Amino acid sequence: MTTNAVASFEKIATESIPVPAASSISVEGEYAAIGGLKGDVGIFSVESAKLERSIKVDEPVTDTLWLGTTIIVATAKGSVKFYEGGNQVASFSDHAGSATALALHPSEDIVAAVGADKSIVMYQLSSRRSVARIFTDSGTFCGEHAL
Repeated sequence: MTTNAVASFEKIATESIPVPAASSISVEGEYAAIGGLKGDVGIFSVESAKLERSIKVDEPVTDTLWLGTTIIVATAKGSVKFYEGGNQVASFSDHAGSATALALHPSEDIVAAVGADKSIVMYQLSSRRSVARIFTDSGTFCGEHAL
């Protein structure tokens, strides 16, 4: 995809972003979880074009991943937090520095978080626990949230 191709797209709607300093987005059905550097995640209804609710993360959100009823966020303070129904159900602080990106395994049961500390930590969704840690020479993922 080139810049010219994107510039040629027809704009069909414009909405203001309901989260200050938006830094990430993840879509599940007709909803988007929009993370912000001010420490909030907004749940935005695409169909009705309005903010449905907010989740207070209290740390700058660097990436957001939404799968089914679970929203997972990575933060600039190195945390990876799991939310169900707007409530935090698990929190991990495995990174020494910012957690910069999240990726989902095709099985949809493993989430990987990469950190500025050049580590990748794997979390199992079903048990909500850390299951592996890998050190690498890179601090970011490439691609579209897939391992």
